[in-house]
Amino acid sequence: MNGEATLYVLNEKGDGVAVVHTSACGTIQHQVQQAVKWEDGGYSYEYVGKNDDGDSVILEKPNSSVTHYEALLVTVDELVAWPRRYRRCQVCSPNVPDSPRTGRSDIVRMRPQSIGIRHFGREFIGIGPLVAITMSADGFQIQGESGSISIPHDGYVEYRR
Repeated sequence: MNGEATLYVLNEKGDGVAVVHTSACGTIQHQVQQAVKWEDGGYSYEYVGKNDDGDSVILEKPNSSVTHYEALLVTVDELVAWPRRYRRCQVCSPNVPDSPRTGRSDIVRMRPQSIGIRHFGREFIGIGPLVAITMSADGFQIQGESGSISIPHDGYVEYRR
């Protein structure tokens, strides 16, 4: 052994249970290699003015969005300390201990639109107890006692039960 800890890839799922993979697992190579995925977003149209005949000139532009995948690499010690439940990938079946978490996770993931009065004072991940939330056209600004985060309208925020 060369003294370096083996790294595993941890994928968080929306259902609260993360999936652990070996770094060589074929199902997550797009994350390990930090691949970029292009998605066709259709077309948008931009008014650019009028031509010599007085007709409107509209420019058609293709839309595309880029998704950067990034692997969350963890050691076995970090995995065991992970605050959520996890399970082994059914394809690569890494040799890691069972998740020490059972039942409900102590971390709740939710859309910022769902934050209500009962959430104030609860500890939100990365910012501490919630003190304020502001909505704008760009998304939400969520203020805690120890910091703030910006979340897009389609994003998620996490807090401890």
